[in-house]
Amino acid sequence: MRRLRNFNKHVPLLRAVGVLGAVGILVSSVTYASLQSQQAVLAGNSIRSATADLRIGTSASAFSASRAGFTFADVAPGGPAMPADGHTFYLKNYGTTTLGLNVAVNSSVTNTKSVDLGKTFVQLTRVDTGAVQTLSVQSLIDGQAAGGTAVTDPIVPAAVVQYRLRSLMDADAFTGTGVDVEVDAVDLVFSGIPIL
Repeated sequence: MRRLRNFNKHVPLLRAVGVLGAVGILVSSVTYASLQSQQAVLAGNSIRSATADLRIGTSASAFSASRAGFTFADVAPGGPAMPADGHTFYLKNYGTTTLGLNVAVNSSVTNTKSVDLGKTFVQLTRVDTGAVQTLSVQSLIDGQAAGGTAVTDPIVPAAVVQYRLRSLMDADAFTGTGVDVEVDAVDLVFSGIPIL
């Protein structure tokens, strides 16, 4: 009973503390809200990937995904790369990112005279930089599964780059006599890889 009397004595005080606490919370909430700015919205953002689009041409003005290749005539085993001036082709970066280049050869090369493709080469010269790469046909076939062999110097967006292509053979690339030695269906496949 005594506890109940003591409690009843303090009820008005507890009510007053409760009311003051509630008023304090409301006032601080109103104060906080009045110090907050309106929202500033950056609306309609869009995230898009860069594009990688490499095309090839035999002139500097007409490009597509594929072009007919060249015949490398008069390649003498052990002799210089032919033709002397090289066949000209162009690569254009239609994408929005700088591309590193890889080159490969399809594995369906026609080689009826058993020419050693490890001793048969293509020589790729980038005209603007003078960079020259001599790559065996076999290494380009072997590298196809891994995405190809790296070509020196990347291509920036919208750039057109001129190349010269020649072929050569080591003196012991094949054995036998005759002039009808050919390696056909050598598709050079160039691919552009975005440089990150």
